[in-house]
Amino acid sequence: MTKQTEALKELLSYDKDTGIFVWTNKAPNKVIGKVAGSKQKYGHLAVKIDGVNHFLHRLAWMFVYGVNPIEHIDHINSNPTDNRIENLRLATRSLNMQNLKKAKANNKCGLLGACPNGNRWKAEIRIDGKKTYLGTLDTALEAHNMYLTAKRQHHVGNTL
Repeated sequence: MTKQTEALKELLSYDKDTGIFVWTNKAPNKVIGKVAGSKQKYGHLAVKIDGVNHFLHRLAWMFVYGVNPIEHIDHINSNPTDNRIENLRLATRSLNMQNLKKAKANNKCGLLGACPNGNRWKAEIRIDGKKTYLGTLDTALEAHNMYLTAKRQHHVGNTL
């Protein structure tokens, strides 16, 4: 276990079954036993200690396995606030992105895999990091459904 992990374990307590962190009696200016963490960009929970943001899913991994991995840590159920250790796995960026269940905020129609293309909709998917054109359809929903079909074929283990 690293010195950083040991120092963080003095300030925070982690319950691997609930995924919840609480402040300990060693945490200055914190309420002992209060749930730690606030939502950050993309909904992940983090705590700020000595001016540094620590994402709780990464801390959960560190607390249980004793290492801070270089890889991404994916929330299997796509809920970025669910930090139970059984819901976390090491992942490549590609696998982590395949696990998306809803479109990002800047998506024009709110549907995964559908992009405006003139007055029609283009269906696209990323496979092995490369954008793959699936077809152009009349509606965003048709493009999204084509994307979902391709996702089930190419992103094994990530079903919608």
